[in-house]
Amino acid sequence: MAIRRSKTEWQTLIEQQQNSHLSQKLFCQQQNVSVATFGYWKRKLQQEAAIQPTGNEATSSPDAWLELPSLHYHDNKRYDKGRQI
Repeated sequence: MAIRRSKTEWQTLIEQQQNSHLSQKLFCQQQNVSVATFGYWKRKLQQEAAIQPTGNEATSSPDAWLELPSLHYHDNKRYDKGRQI
């Protein structure tokens, strides 16, 4: 019968395999874990870690200002910083 593991347990197993310096196949054999299932959880947890917010993301605020370039029109011609564009 297969053992059901939590995300935390899978994370611990993945860390143990990395620290053991054993191949995934050999580690899984020793732990009686399917290589396919181990690989699935390794990819899943890596993907979740990649999309976790780091706290460095820019935040949007209604009070935030967005600086726009200054465009001027003269004689139906558009100018940016004194140059016609």
